[in-house]
Amino acid sequence: MEDTGHYHFALPRYLLDRRYTVALINPTTTDLTRKLQGGITKNDPLDSLTICDVIGSNPRKKPYRITKVNRFDLYEQKQLTRHHHNLKEELNVYKNPTSEMY
Repeated sequence: MEDTGHYHFALPRYLLDRRYTVALINPTTTDLTRKLQGGITKNDPLDSLTICDVIGSNPRKKPYRITKVNRFDLYEQKQLTRHHHNLKEELNVYKNPTSEMY
């Protein structure tokens, strides 16, 4: 499946909990492949076929990465850490008003 930030968390978590192998592919890779194949239309059925084309295209250089439960947990922690950092930065704007506000 495509690695689409936090949007794909539920399905891989479900599959990993049931001991399935989950491979994540960069959405830019599928988009580029679709464009190289002359595709203009983008929808879920066509994206599924494009993902299959990408995975089967080059057996030596894998255009995806296999995700394991422990890696997925670290990925979630990284996302939470980034969100926490952004919230702290936003809070600092309100705690440290500039002279322009007065």
